[in-house]
Amino acid sequence: MSRERRRKPSHVATIVQEQRALESQKISEAAVDPVDAEPPANTTHGSERERRKSLGVQMLTGEALESDLSSESRIYLEDQVTELRERADSEEMVMPISKIKVRTRVMEVDAGDVVVSEVNKRIQEFLTDEAVSDILEDIERKGQLEPALGRPRKDGKVELIAGSRRLYVASRLGRKLIMRIGDFPDGDIEDLSDVENRAKPLSPYERAIMYQRWIETKRYSTWEMVAAAEKLSKSAISNYKALVELPKSIVGCFSDPSALTTKLGLKIRADMNRSSEHQKAILDEAAKIRKEVEAGKELAAEVVTKRFKSAVSVVQEGGYTAPSARKPSVYKAGKAGLIKHSIHRDGKRHKIELEGMSDDQVHAVIEAAIKAVGAKLEP
Repeated sequence: MSRERRRKPSHVATIVQEQRALESQKISEAAVDPVDAEPPANTTHGSERERRKSLGVQMLTGEALESDLSSESRIYLEDQVTELRERADSEEMVMPISKIKVRTRVMEVDAGDVVVSEVNKRIQEFLTDEAVSDILEDIERKGQLEPALGRPRKDGKVELIAGSRRLYVASRLGRKLIMRIGDFPDGDIEDLSDVENRAKPLSPYERAIMYQRWIETKRYSTWEMVAAAEKLSKSAISNYKALVELPKSIVGCFSDPSALTTKLGLKIRADMNRSSEHQKAILDEAAKIRKEVEAGKELAAEVVTKRFKSAVSVVQEGGYTAPSARKPSVYKAGKAGLIKHSIHRDGKRHKIELEGMSDDQVHAVIEAAIKAVGAKLEP
């Protein structure tokens, strides 16, 4: 008795068998193509569309037979298949600002068809093999694992939002750039461009230029507002503001812009502000360095720094030696007199101190200064 119960089909199995038999009967009785047949009176347009979509999935997976489709339905379903394949190859990204979902696709793009976006914070002319040394070897051996971000342009090219270092490597190796492409909104692309900077932070100079661009584009009105947004101290934002004044030709002397630290950048800027002769000496040295680099000579950051320092040290004008922010120029006057000339770190304020000098000597120095600049006593 118990054996017979075990052999009896389950309720579920019975239903499945009955449904299969019913479907076989419907197919054998159909005289026309299922898609072309008139739907029953109670069949809605929505159910017909769902049935076609089901056929589209079967066509995609290879389950649908050629005889299952009429010519009209085949065109319709081919579009469905194309859409399904595109969706299968795509991925949605949630935008950081607008929070909308953007569907993206990963594609290979010729490096020559990529245009770096204006919002990209990397200064492209500073990209060198040394500046991308942390990714160059890995991409050469393993390939590009992380896609760059971009969006299509009207001229058929692709606007690169994040990944300019990967673009440099792709061009350097003669390979295509792997990109995740989507119709990213204008309001989100600046924040998306920061993705690249998480792997390797911007150099102090590049960050200073970025802050300056924020002010120029009215993102923030003042440097103080930038400091508040970025949670920077007054001294830090003051340093970035000063770095903006450095000529690109100076920064370009370093094979990696990150080698130009904030401290070194401020020192070079202060030296350039000492006098026109100092500025000329530094710019002339920078031109020599750039010429050597363009000729293929590799110069370490330490070598470049020493050469700028040497260019400053040889600048003298008829016995006059310009001071630095840390070291004043000191001149002897007679047996005990001293003249100290110091300069503020902003490079604009000077201070003259007279020590151990007689009243006549002090008067002589002041009169000489007044005569030299044509000064007049204020009432």
